[in-house]
Amino acid sequence: MNRLSKYLLIALVLLLSLPVQADRRGREYREHRDDDRDYSISREEAARIARERNGGRILDIKPRRDGYRVKTLRKGRVRVYDIDGHSGEVRD
Repeated sequence: MNRLSKYLLIALVLLLSLPVQADRRGREYREHRDDDRDYSISREEAARIARERNGGRILDIKPRRDGYRVKTLRKGRVRVYDIDGHSGEVRD
C-alpha cells in the first residue's frame, strides 16, 4: 500500500468517527444540563396544573431553563402553557 492510500484510509476512518463523538458529547451535555435543574415542582405537577387550566389531554412536556412548557389538546385546539418550575405559576 502506498503512502497516499494510507493517508486516505486514515482520513476516512477519522471522518467516519466524528458524528459518533459529536453525538456522544451532545448526549452527555443534555443529561448533565437536565440534572442541574432544581425545580420545586415535578413534570407530573406541571402536567396537572396545565390540565386543571385546560381540561385537555397532555401532548408534551419539555423542561425549560426556568420551568416547563406543557402542550395540551382539547376540542382540536393545541394550547401551550409555560409553567414556572419553582412557584407553579402559569405564565401566559
